[in-house]
Amino acid sequence: MTLDRVSFLGLSMFNNNVFEVCDYIEENVIGKGYQYLITPNVDHLTRLNYEYSDDFYQAYLKASIIVNDSRILCKVSQLLKGNLTKFCPGSDLTVELLRRVKDKRVYIVGSNQKSVDIVQKKFKIKNIDFYSPPIGFIENQQECKKIAHLIKEFSPDLIVLAVGSPRQEQLALKLSNENLNALAICVGASIDFISGDVKRAPLVFQRCSLEWLYRIIQEPRRLFLRYFVCFFRLFKIIYRDVLNRKTNEAYLFDE
Repeated sequence: MTLDRVSFLGLSMFNNNVFEVCDYIEENVIGKGYQYLITPNVDHLTRLNYEYSDDFYQAYLKASIIVNDSRILCKVSQLLKGNLTKFCPGSDLTVELLRRVKDKRVYIVGSNQKSVDIVQKKFKIKNIDFYSPPIGFIENQQECKKIAHLIKEFSPDLIVLAVGSPRQEQLALKLSNENLNALAICVGASIDFISGDVKRAPLVFQRCSLEWLYRIIQEPRRLFLRYFVCFFRLFKIIYRDVLNRKTNEAYLFDE
């Protein structure tokens, strides 16, 4: 099967759901060289537009699979009569992939021993290992080399990068130079959701595209200003997109 590529708000991504993406990965990706998957959301989109980082930008340019992690972007697309109609949440994608790779080798970067033990038991994965790098690891060349060495030594089929954005995307890009034969997925707190270390928003919040509100309620001091800035920037991106449509002007990754 193939994936359906679309372009929305200047970003090229695949317009497919979790099951379609996992089917594609099973058929075309696992065991066929190194590739990595990114799951953009509103935060990623605003960072790409307003907080330029060459490593983060290059990670997007060179990613094999980019899938929409955001219900909000789907809603915006609907309002703008765009062609982004499906979303593929990284946390759901992680669960579905782990269900399918119990006979494969899985390496997790991030998390902790307790969470990894829960993942192994829940999904009956025979071969799994992990390493939790220290804070600031992405700026430390020796630490990044250590991670690459550990992954090579384990020889995984699936690498779960769970160290938060933009570090996980930057690490995925670095690993592309290590001659690996694996798929790396950048999925943030997905392992912590599975283990119960972090509570995911209740289904009612998810279905109403209000996971962001649930997170603000949980951590108002840390997240209120961040989300306010993020949504303000999103409105500016939408406004620019409307103007660019009128002038047929491309920007960011739009083709």
